[in-house]
Amino acid sequence: ALPSDAPTAVTVAISPKLFEIYVEPNTVARTSTIRWQTDEPSTGELRFGLDNTYGETSATALGTTHSVTVSNLNASVEYHYRIVAADRLGNLGATADRTFYLRPNAPPNVVAMPGDGRFDLRWEHPPQENIAGYNVYRAQVAGGPHVKLNTAGLYNHEVYLYSDLTVSNSTAYYYLVSAVDELGNESEY
Repeated sequence: ALPSDAPTAVTVAISPKLFEIYVEPNTVARTSTIRWQTDEPSTGELRFGLDNTYGETSATALGTTHSVTVSNLNASVEYHYRIVAADRLGNLGATADRTFYLRPNAPPNVVAMPGDGRFDLRWEHPPQENIAGYNVYRAQVAGGPHVKLNTAGLYNHEVYLYSDLTVSNSTAYYYLVSAVDELGNESEY
């Protein structure tokens, strides 16, 4: 027989799991909506700011689908966020620090290297993780108008190299390279 003060039930603390975390930037409105799901009804808290000390907090109601829209964002600025979820029993689940941008930064260190009947362009990857590809533009006059060279879709190359083989020797060309993220947001040049 059990003693009269023996517990009759055992409670196991299980933190809510966060998944399907998605940032949806709107460059026109200068906002981003951060969406996530939890595996059980939970309240949510989005901690947000310019570094991992955050500074701003926004809460969501009890549920399994959550979203928070942050506004007054600037293009090409890195924003930090962390999501904390609490279930009805107070168990906490949280993400690590994450970052996003309203729109991609321009590829840094673009270099054009002329050759015989060609120009090879090289650049570095911008800091965003969600870059889907690049657009390469060319003009024959400084300041443009520039024409997109990769007309069949976004350009991707593992070493960030584009070879323009449609040039003439002894002719000046002016190039621009932009980055495009998974949502189709294009960087400045």
